[in-house]
Amino acid sequence: MTDRLKDARHWRNRAKEARIFAYSLKHHIARQRMLGVAAIYDHLARSAETTHLDGPGEGTKDSAVRGLEVREPRKNADSTTK
Repeated sequence: MTDRLKDARHWRNRAKEARIFAYSLKHHIARQRMLGVAAIYDHLARSAETTHLDGPGEGTKDSAVRGLEVREPRKNADSTTK
């Protein structure tokens, strides 16, 4: 695990960049998706702050991503399993 997961400033900068990019997009769905990415970066920043405040060794390996929704990839309607 890199120290970047623990760096709240890194994730806040990524969120800011994602928002700037999102507002440059003309397609509303793409804009909303990019704003969703920014929200995830904000969540990672908050988690990094929490992990950092826990002190060394007390945070868990996956604490920076706990609480994020994980979706399974969509299956094609054309594909069938036998």
